[in-house]
Amino acid sequence: MAYLIVNSENQLYKIASNDTEKNNQNCTIPPYSTIDISDADFLKIKQNLVNIIISGETASFTDLDFTDYSFSETSLKEYHKDVIQSLTYFMDVNKEHPFWNEANDYRSFLQSFDYASLSLPLTTTWEKYCQDNSITYIHPLQIP
Repeated sequence: MAYLIVNSENQLYKIASNDTEKNNQNCTIPPYSTIDISDADFLKIKQNLVNIIISGETASFTDLDFTDYSFSETSLKEYHKDVIQSLTYFMDVNKEHPFWNEANDYRSFLQSFDYASLSLPLTTTWEKYCQDNSITYIHPLQIP
């Protein structure tokens, strides 16, 4: 079972694939709350393939349209820069956290990524590309 972690304004705050990830987030439940979701829905969220609508204690998902979607090298580098920054902020203050090694591995991967290996523009999300190519990745909402 996977989880959405929601703040007191009923907005999505984090995602977790299991109880361990949920319990390792740097938030306290309550005031945060969780919504149970299926593993299939979690995977769609992790790949940035759906829009999430939260209403009370339930969530619904709408598939996103990728008909005219493209990620240029410049926009992908900017996205990676933001993810690297989030990972670094987490790692700098959480050196003993169980997620630290996973965060470090993904940050190192992004820092050394060879953009020439991609067929650009990328016509799907970065996370979907990783999933399709068996690349271990972290969605930004999984970073504690």
